Amino acid sequence: MNQVESPPIEGAPVVGVTGTYYTDLNDVRFEIALDTAKKWKELELPFVVVDGSPDSKVAGALRARGATVLTAYALGIASQRQEGARYVIDQGGNKIITSEPEKPSMPEFAEEISRMLDKNSVVVIGRTEASKESMPPFQRRTEELIGWLFEHILGMPADSLAGPRGYNRQGMQHLLDYPSDTPNMKKWPYMYYTVLAAMANGEHVGEIEVDLMYPNQWLNRKQTILILTESATNKLECRPTYY
Repeated sequence: MNQVESPPIEGAPVVGVTGTYYTDLNDVRFEIALDTAKKWKELELPFVVVDGSPDSKVAGALRARGATVLTAYALGIASQRQEGARYVIDQGGNKIITSEPEKPSMPEFAEEISRMLDKNSVVVIGRTEASKESMPPFQRRTEELIGWLFEHILGMPADSLAGPRGYNRQGMQHLLDYPSDTPNMKKWPYMYYTVLAAMANGEHVGEIEVDLMYPNQWLNRKQTILILTESATNKLECRPTYY
Protein backbone atom coordinates (compact mmCIF):
# COMPACT_ATOMS: atom_id res chain seq x y z
CA MET A 1 0.00 0.00 0.00
CA ASN A 2 1.45 3.37 -1.04
CA GLN A 3 2.35 5.91 1.61
CA VAL A 4 0.76 9.35 1.33
CA GLU A 5 2.93 12.31 2.27
CA SER A 6 2.11 13.52 5.76
CA PRO A 7 1.68 17.24 6.53
CA PRO A 8 4.79 18.72 8.20
CA ILE A 9 4.82 18.95 11.97
CA GLU A 10 7.04 22.00 12.31
CA GLY A 11 4.89 25.08 11.91
CA ALA A 12 1.59 23.17 12.20
CA PRO A 13 -1.02 24.82 14.44
CA VAL A 14 -1.53 21.51 16.25
CA VAL A 15 -0.71 17.82 15.78
CA GLY A 16 -2.99 14.86 16.42
CA VAL A 17 -1.44 12.06 18.50
CA THR A 18 -2.86 8.64 19.25
CA GLY A 19 -1.93 5.03 19.87
CA THR A 20 -3.31 1.96 18.10
CA TYR A 21 -3.34 -1.77 18.71
CA TYR A 22 -5.47 -3.99 16.51
CA THR A 23 -5.20 -7.76 16.18
CA ASP A 24 -8.04 -8.10 13.67
CA LEU A 25 -8.02 -6.17 10.39
CA ASN A 26 -11.81 -6.51 10.32
CA ASP A 27 -12.19 -4.80 13.69
CA VAL A 28 -14.71 -1.98 13.28
CA ARG A 29 -12.48 0.21 15.45
CA PHE A 30 -9.69 -0.13 12.90
CA GLU A 31 -12.06 0.97 10.14
CA ILE A 32 -12.98 4.07 12.16
CA ALA A 33 -9.31 4.81 12.91
CA LEU A 34 -8.64 4.88 9.16
CA ASP A 35 -11.45 7.43 8.79
CA THR A 36 -9.85 9.49 11.54
CA ALA A 37 -6.47 9.53 9.78
CA LYS A 38 -8.17 10.54 6.55
CA LYS A 39 -9.94 13.47 8.24
CA TRP A 40 -6.68 14.84 9.70
CA LYS A 41 -5.10 14.63 6.25
CA GLU A 42 -8.06 16.36 4.57
CA LEU A 43 -7.54 19.35 6.87
CA GLU A 44 -3.78 19.25 6.17
CA LEU A 45 -3.00 18.69 9.84
CA PRO A 46 -0.33 16.16 10.89
CA PHE A 47 -1.47 13.02 12.63
CA VAL A 48 1.02 10.86 14.54
CA VAL A 49 0.04 7.28 15.32
CA VAL A 50 2.11 5.09 17.64
CA ASP A 51 1.13 1.59 16.59
CA GLY A 52 1.69 -1.66 18.46
CA SER A 53 -0.36 -3.92 16.18
CA PRO A 54 1.22 -7.27 15.31
CA ASP A 55 0.24 -6.97 11.63
CA SER A 56 2.22 -4.39 9.61
CA LYS A 57 -0.84 -3.90 7.38
CA VAL A 58 -2.32 -1.69 10.12
CA ALA A 59 0.57 0.77 9.89
CA GLY A 60 0.54 0.58 6.09
CA ALA A 61 -3.15 1.41 5.87
CA LEU A 62 -2.74 4.38 8.23
CA ARG A 63 0.24 5.71 6.25
CA ALA A 64 -1.79 5.39 3.05
CA ARG A 65 -4.24 7.86 4.59
CA GLY A 66 -1.59 10.42 5.48
CA ALA A 67 -0.65 9.48 9.05
CA THR A 68 2.88 9.39 10.39
CA VAL A 69 3.14 5.96 11.99
CA LEU A 70 5.73 5.05 14.63
CA THR A 71 6.35 1.59 16.05
CA ALA A 72 5.41 1.45 19.72
CA TYR A 73 8.26 0.58 22.07
CA ALA A 74 5.78 -0.33 24.80
CA LEU A 75 2.06 -1.03 24.70
CA GLY A 76 -0.15 1.17 26.80
CA ILE A 77 -2.46 4.14 26.36
CA ALA A 78 -0.17 6.45 28.31
CA SER A 79 3.19 5.26 26.98
CA GLN A 80 2.08 5.36 23.35
CA ARG A 81 0.85 8.92 23.74
CA GLN A 82 4.14 9.80 25.42
CA GLU A 83 6.08 8.40 22.46
CA GLY A 84 3.95 10.45 20.10
CA ALA A 85 4.42 13.63 22.13
CA ARG A 86 8.18 13.12 22.28
CA TYR A 87 8.32 12.67 18.52
CA VAL A 88 6.31 15.85 17.93
CA ILE A 89 8.66 17.85 20.14
CA ASP A 90 11.68 16.42 18.33
CA GLN A 91 10.13 17.45 15.01
CA GLY A 92 9.58 21.03 16.15
CA GLY A 93 5.89 20.81 17.06
CA ASN A 94 4.43 22.93 19.85
CA LYS A 95 0.88 21.69 20.42
CA ILE A 96 -0.82 18.31 20.34
CA ILE A 97 -4.25 16.80 20.74
CA THR A 98 -4.24 13.29 22.18
CA SER A 99 -7.32 11.23 21.53
CA GLU A 100 -8.60 7.75 20.92
CA PRO A 101 -8.07 6.78 17.28
CA GLU A 102 -11.80 6.19 16.86
CA LYS A 103 -12.65 9.91 16.93
CA PRO A 104 -12.98 10.95 13.25
CA SER A 105 -14.62 14.29 14.09
CA MET A 106 -11.78 15.48 16.34
CA PRO A 107 -9.85 17.33 13.57
CA GLU A 108 -12.86 19.62 13.05
CA PHE A 109 -12.17 21.21 16.45
CA ALA A 110 -8.38 21.26 16.19
CA GLU A 111 -7.96 24.94 15.33
CA GLU A 112 -10.18 26.11 18.20
CA ILE A 113 -8.32 23.89 20.65
CA SER A 114 -5.02 25.15 19.26
CA ARG A 115 -6.04 28.73 20.06
CA MET A 116 -6.97 27.69 23.61
CA LEU A 117 -3.47 26.23 24.03
CA ASP A 118 -2.02 29.71 23.61
CA LYS A 119 -3.19 30.39 27.18
CA ASN A 120 -3.69 26.93 28.69
CA SER A 121 -1.07 24.24 29.27
CA VAL A 122 -3.72 21.53 29.17
CA VAL A 123 -7.20 21.53 27.67
CA VAL A 124 -9.75 18.94 28.74
CA ILE A 125 -11.79 18.13 25.64
CA GLY A 126 -15.21 17.24 26.98
CA ARG A 127 -18.49 16.25 25.40
CA THR A 128 -21.64 18.20 24.56
CA GLU A 129 -25.02 16.94 25.72
CA ALA A 130 -25.67 15.58 22.23
CA SER A 131 -22.40 13.69 22.36
CA LYS A 132 -23.22 12.24 25.77
CA GLU A 133 -26.58 11.05 24.48
CA SER A 134 -24.74 8.91 21.93
CA MET A 135 -22.83 7.10 24.68
CA PRO A 136 -23.82 3.71 26.13
CA PRO A 137 -25.97 4.47 29.22
CA PHE A 138 -23.70 2.65 31.71
CA GLN A 139 -20.61 4.50 30.54
CA ARG A 140 -22.40 7.84 30.72
CA ARG A 141 -23.70 7.27 34.25
CA THR A 142 -20.37 6.14 35.68
CA GLU A 143 -18.32 8.85 34.00
CA GLU A 144 -20.70 11.62 34.98
CA LEU A 145 -20.67 10.40 38.60
CA ILE A 146 -16.89 10.26 38.95
CA GLY A 147 -16.60 13.50 36.96
CA TRP A 148 -18.83 15.24 39.47
CA LEU A 149 -16.60 14.00 42.30
CA PHE A 150 -13.43 15.15 40.53
CA GLU A 151 -14.97 18.57 39.89
CA HIS A 152 -16.19 19.18 43.44
CA ILE A 153 -13.35 17.55 45.37
CA LEU A 154 -10.30 18.23 43.18
CA GLY A 155 -11.47 21.26 41.22
CA MET A 156 -10.97 19.55 37.86
CA PRO A 157 -13.12 20.25 34.78
CA ALA A 158 -16.48 18.51 34.94
CA ASP A 159 -15.92 16.10 32.04
CA SER A 160 -12.42 15.05 33.02
CA LEU A 161 -13.20 11.42 32.24
CA ALA A 162 -13.49 12.26 28.56
CA GLY A 163 -10.33 10.86 26.99
CA PRO A 164 -9.09 13.63 24.64
CA ARG A 165 -6.63 16.26 25.83
CA GLY A 166 -4.87 19.24 24.31
CA TYR A 167 -1.31 20.08 25.39
CA ASN A 168 1.10 22.88 24.60
CA ARG A 169 4.85 22.44 25.20
CA GLN A 170 4.50 22.95 28.94
CA GLY A 171 1.57 20.56 29.13
CA MET A 172 3.45 17.96 27.11
CA GLN A 173 6.16 18.00 29.75
CA HIS A 174 3.62 16.85 32.34
CA LEU A 175 2.61 14.05 29.98
CA LEU A 176 6.24 13.02 29.53
CA ASP A 177 6.80 13.11 33.31
CA TYR A 178 3.96 10.66 33.89
CA PRO A 179 5.26 7.31 35.29
CA SER A 180 3.74 5.05 32.63
CA ASP A 181 6.19 2.26 33.43
CA THR A 182 4.82 1.94 36.98
CA PRO A 183 2.44 -1.00 37.60
CA ASN A 184 -1.24 -0.01 37.29
CA MET A 185 -0.29 3.31 35.67
CA LYS A 186 -0.20 2.31 32.00
CA LYS A 187 -3.71 3.39 31.13
CA TRP A 188 -6.21 6.06 32.04
CA PRO A 189 -4.71 7.65 35.20
CA TYR A 190 -2.43 9.78 33.00
CA MET A 191 -5.49 11.85 32.04
CA TYR A 192 -5.94 13.03 35.62
CA TYR A 193 -2.22 13.25 36.39
CA THR A 194 -1.49 15.80 33.67
CA VAL A 195 -4.40 18.03 34.67
CA LEU A 196 -3.55 17.91 38.38
CA ALA A 197 0.17 18.46 37.69
CA ALA A 198 -0.59 21.57 35.64
CA MET A 199 -2.95 22.89 38.32
CA ALA A 200 -0.39 22.23 41.07
CA ASN A 201 2.18 24.18 39.06
CA GLY A 202 -0.11 27.19 38.81
CA GLU A 203 -0.76 26.75 35.09
CA HIS A 204 -4.04 27.37 33.34
CA VAL A 205 -6.20 24.36 32.50
CA GLY A 206 -8.93 24.94 29.94
CA GLU A 207 -12.00 22.97 29.00
CA ILE A 208 -14.16 22.77 25.92
CA GLU A 209 -17.24 20.78 24.93
CA VAL A 210 -17.32 19.35 21.43
CA ASP A 211 -19.57 16.99 19.48
CA LEU A 212 -17.60 13.75 19.58
CA MET A 213 -20.36 11.41 18.57
CA TYR A 214 -19.89 7.67 18.99
CA PRO A 215 -20.03 6.20 15.45
CA ASN A 216 -23.10 4.05 14.81
CA GLN A 217 -21.10 1.24 13.22
CA TRP A 218 -19.22 0.92 16.50
CA LEU A 219 -22.16 1.10 18.87
CA ASN A 220 -24.28 -1.31 16.87
CA ARG A 221 -22.17 -4.25 17.96
CA LYS A 222 -22.88 -5.98 21.25
CA GLN A 223 -19.21 -6.68 21.79
CA THR A 224 -18.45 -2.99 21.52
CA ILE A 225 -20.95 -2.18 24.25
CA LEU A 226 -19.11 -4.61 26.49
CA ILE A 227 -15.77 -2.98 25.63
CA LEU A 228 -17.09 0.49 26.41
CA THR A 229 -18.64 -0.72 29.66
CA GLU A 230 -15.28 -2.19 30.69
CA SER A 231 -13.55 1.04 29.68
CA ALA A 232 -15.82 3.13 31.90
CA THR A 233 -15.29 0.74 34.81
CA ASN A 234 -11.51 0.85 34.37
CA LYS A 235 -11.51 4.65 34.41
CA LEU A 236 -13.55 4.57 37.60
CA GLU A 237 -11.22 2.07 39.26
CA CYS A 238 -8.02 3.26 37.52
CA ARG A 239 -7.54 -0.39 36.58
CA PRO A 240 -5.33 -1.15 33.56
CA THR A 241 -6.47 -3.22 30.60
CA TYR A 242 -5.47 -3.25 26.98
CA TYR A 243 -7.53 -4.11 23.96
